[in-house]
Amino acid sequence: MNADEQPSSEQVTFSHRMAAQVRLIEQYRLQQFFATGRMPGRDEAAAEWIARFAADFPQSFNS
Repeated sequence: MNADEQPSSEQVTFSHRMAAQVRLIEQYRLQQFFATGRMPGRDEAAAEWIARFAADFPQSFNS
């Protein structure tokens, strides 16, 4: 895509979906810290969140 092109609706939806997952992973990190005193790193938290919750994240995400 060059500077003159607009992103497709699929690209926008994908971007919003990824941003929502990043927010949820950051929330998970904080929840782990407050619940256990352990602050997992971003990669560790992402792996844990994916293993525990990704299957329940809506496949057709609407921003």
